This record gives sequence, C-alpha cells and structure tokens, in this order.
Amino acid sequence: MRKVSISQVGGPEELKFIDSAEPKAGADQIVVAVEAAAFNYIDVYRRKGIFPLPLPLPCTPGIEGIEHVTALGPGVEGLRIGERVAWVNGLSSYSEQVVLPKTRAITVPSDFTTSEGLLFQAITAQYLVHEYRQIAASDTVLVHAAAGGVGQLLVQWLKHLGARVIATVSNDEKAETVAALGADDVINYTDREFLPEVLRLTEGRGVDLAFDGVGRTTLKDTIEAVATRGTAVSYGAASGPLHYGERQCCARRQYVLSAIADDLQLQHCQWQRLGIHVKRKYPELH
Repeated sequence: MRKVSISQVGGPEELKFIDSAEPKAGADQIVVAVEAAAFNYIDVYRRKGIFPLPLPLPCTPGIEGIEHVTALGPGVEGLRIGERVAWVNGLSSYSEQVVLPKTRAITVPSDFTTSEGLLFQAITAQYLVHEYRQIAASDTVLVHAAAGGVGQLLVQWLKHLGARVIATVSNDEKAETVAALGADDVINYTDREFLPEVLRLTEGRGVDLAFDGVGRTTLKDTIEAVATRGTAVSYGAASGPLHYGERQCCARRQYVLSAIADDLQLQHCQWQRLGIHVKRKYPELH
C-alpha cells in the first residue's frame, strides 16, 4: 500500500510517497479503500506548521476522504462491506487505505459524484448558515471568496433561504460563476475596494451577516461592512493568519471566530443537492 508522508513541516515538497503495510481494523473500526482524499486549508496549515499536527512526525496528513468499506472490525454494526462512505476529521487520509472509527463514517448516496461526496466544505457551509443567525428574506449577507468551495455553497444556500447575497471574487471569470449561482451583486475586489461598494449597495446601512474566510487582508473592512447589530463571522485565513492581539471590534457589531465542532451529527441528515463548479481537474498521481 502507498501513502503520503511528511517527516518535517514545510512546503509541498515535504509530501513524499512511501510504501506501507496494509492497515487492519480494530474494535469499532473500519478499513476504507480511498477513492479520493481532499486537500483542505487546514491540511496546508498543519503541513506548514501554522497549526499543530494531530500526529507525531513522521505522519500522513489528510482529514477527509471518500470510498467504499473494505473491512469491518469487531463490534461494528450498521455498516457493510462495499458501502460508500465519506469522513471528516479522520486521520492519515492521504493513503490508499485508511482505518476509521465507525463513528466517523458517514454513508453517502451511491449516485453522488466524488466532488459531491467530499463533505468538509458542505459541512462548513451548513453550520455557518445555521449557527449564527436565523436567515430571513429581508437579510443581506456578504460572502467573501464566493467562487471557492464553501463560498459557492453559501451563495446557493442563502438564496434558497431568501436572502440577498453580495459576493466578492478576485476576477471576472469567478464573477460569472458566482452570478450564475444566484448572487444578487458581485464585487471584483481587484478592481475596486469592497467596503465602499457594499455600503453603496446597501445605501450606507451595511449587511446583516458577513462570512469571511479570507482573513488578514479583509477582516477589518468586513467588520466595518456589517450593519448595526449585525454579525461578522471569520471562519478561515486564506490570506494569512490573523493577528489576534490586533483585533478591533466595534461594540455595535458582533464578531465571531468560528470553528467546526468535532461531533458531526450527519448520519440521519436529509440529503439534498447544491451545485458546485469545478474549475480544473488534475491528473492522478502515481
């Protein structure tokens, strides 16, 4: 069996293919043959050493994947060999086979594509939409990086709930993608600053809710773009880690640093589809 390993933190050159023995399922565990493992920002942050690694070095990164169950350990009930499952907050997903606690396996519909079955971004969008505000049709919501995986899902989900969506992107191609998903207004922030444009679009009022996964370069103005008694949610730092000691929060606005809970209650969810635009596919690595 092959897997990816890192022996020290650093850039992508630290990711190395190595051979390893096939894993065995212990009590209350399953073995899954990995169809696809996702590269998420948290994986990059951990590999770089920005966030602590969950395992001692050398280790195999990756918290998310999808594929079929190949073995059941003692005590596993409710799953069967061949069943298609996805997982989030697993360990060592950059591998041809992965051992998972049975509680981490989330059964997904058999007709889901690989992209639809990788759940981390959808889980992120789900809790962002439901955790911080009861979305009303009268709400105006700002979504940064709206052409990204989470951003695309947020735009569609918020429109489904009836909100007005102001989206930001970095180029015209992404603007077209986001507009096609239903965003009411799209701001290309390489052409103009988003804060004056948001205030213009809201006639100086600001937005009721803002989702900021960009971080360092946007968060201060994101908070300023929020209306009185509104909420700004910071859930990522794509432009670089936040300087926590330098936060300046206005008392009339709520600012929330957000993180996904460990306990995922998805086994009994109602599955529905949201579209996702995949810009580019890369060849498999061997």
